[in-house]
Amino acid sequence: MLKKINFSLYGQNFTSLQYVSFSNYWIEAGMADSELIETLALELEQNLLKAYGPLMAGESLFNALGYRSADALRQAVSRRTAPVPVFPIKKRKGKFALTKDVAYWLAKQRIENV
Repeated sequence: MLKKINFSLYGQNFTSLQYVSFSNYWIEAGMADSELIETLALELEQNLLKAYGPLMAGESLFNALGYRSADALRQAVSRRTAPVPVFPIKKRKGKFALTKDVAYWLAKQRIENV
């Protein structure tokens, strides 16, 4: 994650970007839950995008959402209880979810359920 740092040098103001891993950053005092969620979501999104691209489907999707099988995810979608929007794409098999949505949901689960 990139952290924005503001500093002054010889009377001039500067802004610098510094890479900070979420695992070292999340315990910073005074961070609100929403900030923690956004920070972790960005880091997760970057990792998931590298692994799966902008869309997740199939085994990677149901595993990331904590379902034991594709049938369990299908049932959650039909019951409208899936934790992220899952949608079909014309002329493609299966259901898809945006990697960004999955990352945000995972981050929210991590921060709110600790």
